[in-house]
Amino acid sequence: MLTSLELSDSQRSLLETATAAYESQLDSPAVSYLAGRGLDQAGATGARLGVCREPVPGHERFKGMVSIPYLTPAGVVAIKFRCPEAHDCKTEGHSKYDQPSQHARLYNVKSLHEPGDVIAVCEGEFDTRIMSDRIGVPAVGRPGTTWLDYWPRVFADYERVLVVADNDVKEDGSNPGLTAAKKVVNTMSNAELVVPPPGLDITDWFLASGADEIRERMGV
Repeated sequence: MLTSLELSDSQRSLLETATAAYESQLDSPAVSYLAGRGLDQAGATGARLGVCREPVPGHERFKGMVSIPYLTPAGVVAIKFRCPEAHDCKTEGHSKYDQPSQHARLYNVKSLHEPGDVIAVCEGEFDTRIMSDRIGVPAVGRPGTTWLDYWPRVFADYERVLVVADNDVKEDGSNPGLTAAKKVVNTMSNAELVVPPPGLDITDWFLASGADEIRERMGV
């Protein structure tokens, strides 16, 4: 499993080239889209977010999508893409999120190198950016509902691990986001469940109520 995540020098170089190209293409429509999700220009720049207007070879299917690089102290190790259009992606014949590689990785692992005894685990990259950049709590992101068996070891030395759920109640009464978050909590003795108001994820909650209320609710 770990070996499959290793990158060659040429792969790292290509990822860096693509990341640099797309962050240079970040234009007003993309900035407006990110602002609508609570992400300011400084945060986008710090996270090296971009937009794929002119794809590098092999990225043609991601044209028009927002690029989200996975940054580590060693450099870029992956890129994910997010459709910014306000439509049903499935009916349009593509995914809301897409990526060249399907390897599951934690996002924003730089937060693991910040001092402190509290860290948040969010579902998705943009929610992670909101928690880390706008609410001010170091955070990493898990890809969707994925949680790998060895990831809890990364958080063993923290006093508190705040696992933030997507409180997405469905018409049939199910709540896959909350169910997935509870499973993560059950893998760590130092984990606490954070549940936004019904129907909201952390981004929606931040936009509705602001950082202070969320920090008070989480006790940070």
